[in-house]
Amino acid sequence: MTVAAAFAHQARACAALGSPLTAQLCRTLPQVLADGPVADRVLGWTGDPSTAADSLPLRLCGALHALVLTGQAHDLARAYDGGVVDPALLRRVLDDHAETILSWLDSPPQTNEVARSAALIGAARFL
Repeated sequence: MTVAAAFAHQARACAALGSPLTAQLCRTLPQVLADGPVADRVLGWTGDPSTAADSLPLRLCGALHALVLTGQAHDLARAYDGGVVDPALLRRVLDDHAETILSWLDSPPQTNEVARSAALIGAARFL
């Protein structure tokens, strides 16, 4: 699967699962990845970028979300609050926070934290 196809597939999955912001990001990111270290890494991905393997789109979306949660990208946080992220803002965030984003691309995302906690809740209730 190509990187572009992986992002398109992830966008459809996010839209179907009720994550419109992540769907928008997955549709927009391939359009803004033109140059720079993040673009080079994503577009030159040597593994399988699909959700069945490396989950590259979610790695990149996770990196962006981490920037919002840690207060490193205030403009992006405001855009997330509004539910729409401008492509120019994404380009700027990718450039301004390349080092942090690149480190996030090294690890697969954890997407099912709530499901994992179900067993802990049951065990805690039993105890």
